[in-house]
Amino acid sequence: MPARPIRLLSLLIGAALLASCGGDSASTTPGATPSASPTSAITTAPPSGSSVASPSPTSTTTPAPSPAPPLALASSAFGSGGAIPARYTCGGADGSPPLAWRHAPQGTVAFALVVADTNAGGFVHWVVSDIPGDLAGLAAGERVGVAGRNSFGGVGYGGPCPPVGSGAHHYVFTLYALSRTLGLGGVPTATQVRAAAVKVTLGTARLTGTYRR
Repeated sequence: MPARPIRLLSLLIGAALLASCGGDSASTTPGATPSASPTSAITTAPPSGSSVASPSPTSTTTPAPSPAPPLALASSAFGSGGAIPARYTCGGADGSPPLAWRHAPQGTVAFALVVADTNAGGFVHWVVSDIPGDLAGLAAGERVGVAGRNSFGGVGYGGPCPPVGSGAHHYVFTLYALSRTLGLGGVPTATQVRAAAVKVTLGTARLTGTYRR
């Protein structure tokens, strides 16, 4: 074969090879920096079945204050349910027994007292109202406040005097702590004192004594 055709064929084959390589290679712009792939955020989940406990807040609960003790009534002459000594009855000097109370409710301005025989239909033996609120008791035979009318028809204290042979009678001393004085005029009855005390009573206390003849 002549030399020129051989040379021409070689050039054609070389050009075809260059074209083939140029189509397979990626083009690169001079000076360009390949873009980086975005970084994926990695989330670490707790193992299956486990739980993450939140820190518990520090307890700041303040203990509730103790309730105030109730008004209490007592006598140095006899205990609750005990026998009233004869000197405080119609069989003796018939003077009122000593009384003492404590734990008056806050706001107490005055006291009232009613004594009744529950075995004689509520027969009233003593009524007194507007006892000063700063007192914590009454001495034997002491007279303070406003004396009321008893069921004997007298004023103030009338001691136990049950019928002979009627057995033990129960005398209930009821003390009322009041937010104000009752201010009842004249000689009030137990019914009037109780009715007036309803809306101003802060607390009550009871003491029961017995007596028989």
